Amino acid sequence: MNTFNNEKINNYGDAKIFENKLENFEEVSVKTLDQLFFDKLNENFSIKLIKCDAQGQEPNIIKGSKKIIEKSKPFLYLENDDIKTSKKLIDMIKSMGYIMFWHLVPLFNPNNYLKNPKNIFSKISSINMFCIPIHTKIKLHENWKKFEIKDNDFHPLKKI
Repeated sequence: MNTFNNEKINNYGDAKIFENKLENFEEVSVKTLDQLFFDKLNENFSIKLIKCDAQGQEPNIIKGSKKIIEKSKPFLYLENDDIKTSKKLIDMIKSMGYIMFWHLVPLFNPNNYLKNPKNIFSKISSINMFCIPIHTKIKLHENWKKFEIKDNDFHPLKKI
């Protein structure tokens, strides 16, 4: 995993796990969600939601949660801001029996805790997918239809 120089301003939320060692790295142990939780799942314990913002590792995390997803059919809320891995992620989730919707969230909220009116994020948004098991009995507002992901080649960051 990459490390950061604590003497400099950094985006610590951008820590990433890499397959190849970098110049500044720290070795970390990794376990899948299936390894951590699957054996604990029973009729009294199930997972209802998996939220994942893992700097491009979302496909790997979903792969490592396959047993949980098959058994519990949780809602999934996944970051999908990497054009290179987006199609793979969409295809993977679709093959697991989910419908997906884009959810773009501006990083700046004018109603922020300190009521700071200065938007340091410009027009940057967090690009996510809300995924619902296809057989879930849920009524969505009509507005959701326009955000449904039907084309696995489309990504909000792609230039048209």
